[in-house]
Amino acid sequence: MAQRTVRTSIQACGQLAAVVGLAGFITLAPHRLSAAEPVVPAAAPTPKAAPANSPEANYNQALAFELGKGVERNPAKAEELYLKAANAGNVSAAYNLGLMYKTGAGITLDYIQALKYLKMAASKNHVAAIYNVAMAYDNGQGVEVDPAAALQWYSRAANLGHAISQYTLGLRYSSGIGVAVNEATSYKWLNKAADQGHAHAAYLAGLALHNGRGVAADQAMALDYWVKAAEKKDPDAIASLGWAYQTGIGSAPNIDKAEYWYRKSAELGNGAAYYNLALLYQAGQIGAVAGKPNNAEMVKNFQRAAELGNPLAQNALGVLYSTDRSGVVMDYKLAAEWLNKAADQGLAQAQYNLGTLYRFGNGVEFDKLKAITLYRAAAEQNEINAEIALGWMYASGQFTEKNPQQAVLWLRRAASRGNDIALYNLGILFGSGDVIPRNTSFSIAYLALADRAGNKKAQLAKEVIASFATEEEKKQADEIVNSWKLGKQLPGANLLDRP
Repeated sequence: MAQRTVRTSIQACGQLAAVVGLAGFITLAPHRLSAAEPVVPAAAPTPKAAPANSPEANYNQALAFELGKGVERNPAKAEELYLKAANAGNVSAAYNLGLMYKTGAGITLDYIQALKYLKMAASKNHVAAIYNVAMAYDNGQGVEVDPAAALQWYSRAANLGHAISQYTLGLRYSSGIGVAVNEATSYKWLNKAADQGHAHAAYLAGLALHNGRGVAADQAMALDYWVKAAEKKDPDAIASLGWAYQTGIGSAPNIDKAEYWYRKSAELGNGAAYYNLALLYQAGQIGAVAGKPNNAEMVKNFQRAAELGNPLAQNALGVLYSTDRSGVVMDYKLAAEWLNKAADQGLAQAQYNLGTLYRFGNGVEFDKLKAITLYRAAAEQNEINAEIALGWMYASGQFTEKNPQQAVLWLRRAASRGNDIALYNLGILFGSGDVIPRNTSFSIAYLALADRAGNKKAQLAKEVIASFATEEEKKQADEIVNSWKLGKQLPGANLLDRP
């Protein structure tokens, strides 16, 4: 009878997945992979008077007509005068004319003519013109797209001290666009741009220092770069500083500073910052009332983050509305709405949680097919609760036909990461022989590992199974347990395996 009791005690995993951790920022990839910065404004008028009809005089008149300074704005007249000045060798006229053609500012947009005159100015080392030529090759304006040629022009401008080009080179050498990836060269150019005050270059240089990519890791220096970038209002740096101060990157943890920077980031509409503030309220690290977490502020910040599309916050609200804790009135329908939004964004925890609502018909119509589909989507992203749930379903035949191979596949994936429920269930399956062929050695080994992982049912189950085992089977089980390491696949992929 004892063995029969063990056979029927396979554990289902039906609880909602807990709210996941911080929405970290400092692993963000560079977010601007093209050099699509605004064109450099037109050059200022020459300060002193120039002889009539000279290139300089024509340039000054053209600039006045282009900008409407002292005369009525007349782009066509500006074009005419810029042409005279540029063709007579005036570099600023060639550059401004190139920009007019490039933007179609009051005249017909013409990328070919734009490139012609930008190259004319670039030939005289006009650095902004060189940069704009690079962008033309980047974007295919007046020429075929050519990342390698763009890189050469960016390099030329960067070597002349152009900060945006230096920043762009940093991105290119990091991403491998038009050139082989070279993290050290990427850091070199980002650092040069940062030294000239380019905010996002400073953020990315700090990111390289944090991750030790292209430069020796230095957390204190990384923090210093982020502070400089944040002071120039770089949104990624502002967001990352909250995370850095909370977790102690480059300095001792400082919740006050973390809260300050999270709030600055939240003011910019960053949903992840609101989410992290909610976690601080949830943990009682800020805003505690009489020593207890401020649930009202927690929910308010989760709500703000969720409304801004943050999937972690949407999942968190779904979990909160599925319970009667934290001062939230349980509302399965509202929980399903938020979980659906997060699941649509591919968040594995939300896919699992929404699948559980469909599995039990809470807040949604009972739908076993949707439940299994959502569980599988989550499990394929290594969501451990979904792996266990799929294993249980395929083993028990509930919601789907029994499928021993699928049951073992998903349970082994979870068990390989040390999950006690998955280890226990595999031990029961191999010990009972009801679903898959009995393998006493595997059963004892899995139950021993489940016991070691803290499963309260495993020890008794192991003792029951071991009472029917031979000494050889016990020995083989001990060998499996002693040789296994976390992350290593356990035996049993082939249901006919023998140790």
